[in-house]
Amino acid sequence: MLEIAHRTLTRSGGGTTIDAQPTLDDLPGLGEATAWGKDLAADLADWKPGRISWADVDRGVLLIEDPGTGKTTFARALANSCCAPLVVGSLDAWQAARHLGDLLESMRKCFAKARKQTPCILFIDEIDGFGSRTTVRGDNAGYQTQVINCLLEYLDSDEGREGVIVVGAYNHPEMLDPAIVRAGRLDRIIWIPMPDTRTREQILKVHLCGDLIDEDLGPIARLMDGMSSADLEKLIRDDRRKAKREHHALRLVDLSSSLTRIERLADDVLMRTAVHEAGHALVRHILCGDEILLIEVRHEIVDLPSSGGHLGRVVMGGASVPATGQGGCPQRHRIDSGGDRGRKAHLRHHHDRQRRRARE
Repeated sequence: MLEIAHRTLTRSGGGTTIDAQPTLDDLPGLGEATAWGKDLAADLADWKPGRISWADVDRGVLLIEDPGTGKTTFARALANSCCAPLVVGSLDAWQAARHLGDLLESMRKCFAKARKQTPCILFIDEIDGFGSRTTVRGDNAGYQTQVINCLLEYLDSDEGREGVIVVGAYNHPEMLDPAIVRAGRLDRIIWIPMPDTRTREQILKVHLCGDLIDEDLGPIARLMDGMSSADLEKLIRDDRRKAKREHHALRLVDLSSSLTRIERLADDVLMRTAVHEAGHALVRHILCGDEILLIEVRHEIVDLPSSGGHLGRVVMGGASVPATGQGGCPQRHRIDSGGDRGRKAHLRHHHDRQRRRARE
């Protein structure tokens, strides 16, 4: 039984220090990110007593993921697995005062705080919010350029960053400044996927905290395709609150009642969606040279309580870091299509078919 223990937060200075108990072994479905984190923990264990040099330690990573897939939780678990403190920063937190000087000072304090606690994990959330100097325009161009330049200075390994592992998280690779992924900064990029059926089942067990321990969660996990870890946590929290109001323990039917099955996709809609997704993959492969990692098409639609959903998706993996041009291709990118518009088109097709049957 997976368990996530109680977590506490303390705020001070230029960042947020998080004291959390879960480790990477407690988090299902993070794939390559978990493997990288365990390798890092082993390297730091060798670096502390001097068995290896800092040059041999992988000192940073960029996590690209869909919203709600657990990047912050990963950072907490990484810090615990590495037996290192975690300092959290973000552009939004640093620019709270809105003045450039205050922003740069907050950023400096955050990096300084991490350096005082080495080895330390410094987590920068929504790092794509800094933008890119290749696309910045208008009156704010000078302001934004200074902010990005300052971040790059702190990321450089020759600026006293020994012992500080920087983990950046972002959702929009096209917005990232190419210099951030330059060799020696954050040159490793890992994609955190949406959870598959087995992972969703494990996540449900985590958030159920011992409830429904004898129930088979596999069937309902299959119905939750497209839901992130955050979606699943919210669904269980809402259903537990509803069960409490109705004065009964949480039941499996409470979870299933939160989902409304629509129907299986018609063959012609399935074919159109498959051709559409294949077109996305083909164009990106031709234009960017990216490897096609996954093409997925749903066979049925389930109306999810908090997820927009999609009929299909493509995941591409590139061999190089983002290009410097405005139209450059990020290293790894997920293309979702056929979302709400696809749903509505399918439902219109379904209702038209129903009307035709009624007339026959």
